[in-house]
Order: sequence, then structure tokens, then C-alpha cells
Amino acid sequence: LSSEFAAQDGQAHLGPVEMNYGGGYFKIEAQMDLVETPELLSVSGATSGWDFGKILDSVGLGIDAHGKLCGNFNVTGNRSSINTFINSMYGHASISMSQGDVATSLLELAGLGIFPWPFSDEFRQGYTDITCVVAPIQINAGNVSFESVVAETASVQLVARGAVNW
Repeated sequence: LSSEFAAQDGQAHLGPVEMNYGGGYFKIEAQMDLVETPELLSVSGATSGWDFGKILDSVGLGIDAHGKLCGNFNVTGNRSSINTFINSMYGHASISMSQGDVATSLLELAGLGIFPWPFSDEFRQGYTDITCVVAPIQINAGNVSFESVVAETASVQLVARGAVNW
């Protein structure tokens, strides 16, 4: 764990804070304008090396999967409390995965259709090789939108969108 802190002319900057753990890493920076907007905290960073299957296990989904996740983010919010920050933050993030697999062939069903799917290699194997997944995320005061999440296999490209309002 290493970091630097600097404060000058009403500007405060912490970072990068770098942490390595379990094959993955975080690199985070935080900054504030103590003169113009002292209530706002901006946090940005990147992460990589996290095993997709271990994350699914830790949240109790029990789906066998593999692949390394990476991501980056840049958000700003009111720093008065953690809950206030989470509910007021705005910005963007992106999550991606490449060269992985998931123990289902349902992704192929969604792309190939009902008749070609039972004859696909993925159906026989019982898993699907994932070429890549890319999920750009927009965050705005408790609303998270996914405009073009792309999951790609050798024969299917699935594009999805959606939103969550917590």
C-alpha cells in the first residue's frame, strides 16, 4: 500500500493509493476543491486482475465461471457521509472481461435461436467461451444505466441495456 497527499491553493489531492491483494489491484485517487465546492469529493481509479468466478461465488450465485475482470471509474458526490456520497454521486465506470468462460450455454441460445442452439458446440460442452464482455456504466444520483453492455462469444454478440435505481 502506497500513496501521496498534497494540499495547495485550496486543492487537495490524495493518491494514487495503490493496493495489491489476491492477484488483483486497485489504484484510486481522490480530490477536492476546498474553496469552490468543499462538499464534493471526486474519486477515480482503476482495478484489474479479479477472478470473475470468485466474485460470483462470494455473492452466492454459484455459477461456475472464469475470466479476469478489470474496470475504471470516475465519480463525484457529496462527502458528508458514505450514504450521502453513494446517493448523490454522478460519473461513469466501465467493467470488462476477456478470455473467460461461463458454465451455461444459454448465451448461445439467446443469440443463435432455439433450433441451432441444441446443435452448437457450447450446448454439448455445457459451457460457453467468452471472447469479451464490456459494460460502460453511467451513474447519476442513485440511478445507474447500462446503455450498451456487450457480451461476445465465437458465434454470438449479445447487446443489452438497462437501469437500476437504488
